[in-house]
Amino acid sequence: MTDRYIKPLLKMMAAIERGDATLAQRDQCRLLEANYCATIHAKLSSRWDLMDRISRCSHAGQVAINTGGRDCDMAQWDGDIRIIPANYWAFLDLLYALEESAEGPFWAYPIPWEDQSEIQYQSRDLALEAFEDGHQHVVYI
Repeated sequence: MTDRYIKPLLKMMAAIERGDATLAQRDQCRLLEANYCATIHAKLSSRWDLMDRISRCSHAGQVAINTGGRDCDMAQWDGDIRIIPANYWAFLDLLYALEESAEGPFWAYPIPWEDQSEIQYQSRDLALEAFEDGHQHVVYI
C-alpha cells in the first residue's frame, strides 16, 4: 500500500526539483501527498484509538479480550475471554494467532476488566438452526 503512493510521489518530487514538472504533474503530486498523509493518519488514528481502549480496559497490566468468530460450517461462537498483557503488540499477537486458525470471520476487542464475569461463552450451529426453522437453503446471521 505504501508503494502505491510513495513511488509516484518520489518521481514527481524529483521532477519538480529538476524543474521538469508540468502544472498538472505538480497538482498530481499534491494529490498523491494528501492521499498518502490521509492513509498514514487513518492508520495511526486507529492504532491510537485501540491503544487508548486497551489502557482504559486494563487492570494490573493485563486486559481481557472478548473473541468470537464463525467457521466455514456456519458454527458461530462468542464470549471466549482471553487475558493478555495490556499492550498493543500482545493484542496484535492474539489477532495473528486467531487469524492462523480462522476458518471464517472472527472478532476480538478489549472489554472492561469488571465486565468479563458478565460475558458468557456462547456457541450456535447456524446451519442446523436454519434447517430446524425450515429454511435449510439460507442461513440468516
